[in-house]
Amino acid sequence: MPSAPLISRPVWWLLAISLVSPHGGGAAVRARDGSKLVRLVGVPVGPDQSGIGSLRAVDSLLFFATGGARNALWRSNGRPTGTRPLRDVAFKLDPNDQYEFVGVDGKLFFTRDASVDGPRELWVTNGRFGGAKLLAQRLAENLTAVNGSLFFISPERGANVLWRSDGTPEGTAQVAVINAGGPGSTGPFGFTAVGGRLFFFLGDDANQMIALYVSDGTTTGMSKVAGVGGTWIVDAGGVALFSDRQHLWRSDGTSAGTSQLADVGSGHILQDPVQVVGNVVFFFVDYSSIDQALWRSDGTVAGTHVVADGEQGQRFGWPDVTAAELGGTLYFGAADPVRGHALWRSDGTDAGTLPVADPYPDSSSSLGLAWLTTLDTTLFFTVEDHTGKRQLWRSDGTESGTKAVSDKRVFSDPHLEPTFLTVVGKTLFFILSDTSLGFQGHELWALTRRGRDDDHRRHDSAPGRPQQEQAPARRHPPGRAPGRQ
Repeated sequence: MPSAPLISRPVWWLLAISLVSPHGGGAAVRARDGSKLVRLVGVPVGPDQSGIGSLRAVDSLLFFATGGARNALWRSNGRPTGTRPLRDVAFKLDPNDQYEFVGVDGKLFFTRDASVDGPRELWVTNGRFGGAKLLAQRLAENLTAVNGSLFFISPERGANVLWRSDGTPEGTAQVAVINAGGPGSTGPFGFTAVGGRLFFFLGDDANQMIALYVSDGTTTGMSKVAGVGGTWIVDAGGVALFSDRQHLWRSDGTSAGTSQLADVGSGHILQDPVQVVGNVVFFFVDYSSIDQALWRSDGTVAGTHVVADGEQGQRFGWPDVTAAELGGTLYFGAADPVRGHALWRSDGTDAGTLPVADPYPDSSSSLGLAWLTTLDTTLFFTVEDHTGKRQLWRSDGTESGTKAVSDKRVFSDPHLEPTFLTVVGKTLFFILSDTSLGFQGHELWALTRRGRDDDHRRHDSAPGRPQQEQAPARRHPPGRAPGRQ
């Protein structure tokens, strides 16, 4: 299928120039710890639902989309000169709709609407100017990267059809009809790559049950594994761990290799997994609305057990839905009756599960930590301060090394809060969202650590494109990000 026409050079330049911010583009400041903060793009959000969204890391590049009147698909290497729109694919970001961006083997697969009333399409780009191609003119959902290929579901004539793509139109083909989507059926969900295969849940029309399925991507390689209801699946060292809310199970993709690991008790609920550290999965078990315990599992019965209930015998209150790994250790946000909301760490043992730091010990904030992520040997996250505004923080895993990234030249506006923290290589990207406009993305920033090796310089010129056709270095689209986490 032919791709959409490329932007002509004059139009491409016009698009780039129209996105230059009136506040000055490419502005860079140096934080106290030596980190460099660079403003990449951003203009005031207008009534046309303009904004920034769908951030996705693919190898050493960040891809994102801008909506409203200035629709565009963008790429960035963390530098103003390497931040540019790729091509003119009309891309609308509706706050009530979510477009899917998935990185597979150095390529970005994404969905877009052909028109206001037209079908949603599946596209792919290699990050080069003019490198976007149309793969399928059909609704594509549940985009999942599996062993160098993209799997997705396309609802067709009342059925759910599984497709696979290698990133070329001729390599995009139907794998299997999953179900007919009849009365009482539950559509496929929970798509997860485990050990080079696709695992997912599907409703059983005959027994009104949720079952676990697996596919190797071939037309004959899909099978039902177990008639066990499920809520989530996670890859633990090539083995699928999954939950049916009260029980934790493991599966190697066969019925004989599927067994129960733990029963957390009647009325108790396994929450979504918070983080995989090595081959160990950490998750919380809900004993009541304000009573949580941290669990771990390595895929064995003996290695599946409660880790910690909080300090002084008190279980955690509702945990913050954010976690990250640093140096083989789990870090997460949670509250307990002793400290309130704080940054915690765990090595998988009760003795090794300890609070790291409470950023605002005198605050009664109930929103806690968010966007916890790891850049090299440093954790970054956001937390609400005494005034109710979220601030950017960093931590090396110690109390003394947990500090606010408090550069007033960047974070002085009381309405701008950091959201959507995304790490790409040696760069932390984040959006400063305008709380006065419903957390719409306002500015895209990049943070690099002191002493960073400049391994992205080669990306400052778009590969496969003549040097003289580069866009101006300063380019600022409008910003939008969905609500806070």
